[in-house]
Amino acid sequence: MSLARLMSVVAVVSAAFVAPGIATASSIKISDGISTLIINDQDFVPGPGNPIDMDSTAGIVYYKGSVGSNWTFTVTTGFTKPDFGSATDPEMHLGVQASSKGAGTLTVWFSETSFGPSGTLLDASISSNGGATTYKTYQGVGLFDTATSLTTSSLLAGAYSVTDITSLSSAVGPYSLTQKVTLTHTVKGVSSFDATLSVPDGGTTLSLLGLGLLGIVGMGRLTRPSRVE
Repeated sequence: MSLARLMSVVAVVSAAFVAPGIATASSIKISDGISTLIINDQDFVPGPGNPIDMDSTAGIVYYKGSVGSNWTFTVTTGFTKPDFGSATDPEMHLGVQASSKGAGTLTVWFSETSFGPSGTLLDASISSNGGATTYKTYQGVGLFDTATSLTTSSLLAGAYSVTDITSLSSAVGPYSLTQKVTLTHTVKGVSSFDATLSVPDGGTTLSLLGLGLLGIVGMGRLTRPSRVE
């Protein structure tokens, strides 16, 4: 086989495994409703609306700064594969500490692609301290794809935590997962949250536990809210 023919075959095979237009690096998006920032993993060249990733580790996205004139971040960090979890054992963690000069709403997304094949049950947990917080998770194909809503949790202002367990729409892959946390301040203040999303042990352990619990309560989702003292 000629070199040109071999390269052609390799290109065709590669295209079959990589969907066009789908990025494989994780990304954080931050918005105050007016201004939007996007921080891409391993992006060290600043651009308009695209600050640099302040951590050089693949799978970790870090940002410290501000968005708009109201919100300032002490820390914004997202962890996922290859540093945290893997394609077959999806894990994502989004941690934020932010302060506002006054009333306002802040939304932070963390997204990663190319998960699967994996287990079928997903665990989404969040703990927050400060303003009222809404945590949503999604499954899709590309970054920040919200095609399929997975979980929704709402926490009042104060210190709270909640866990949702639900099923993926498909575990075959490749699929993307997106975390979306909305934080609301009615006055100036400081808030923090830690949001996790995972399919533990490839979903095996969680599947056995989750199916038993779901059978007991007779519902498709288990939600366990609790007040953090």
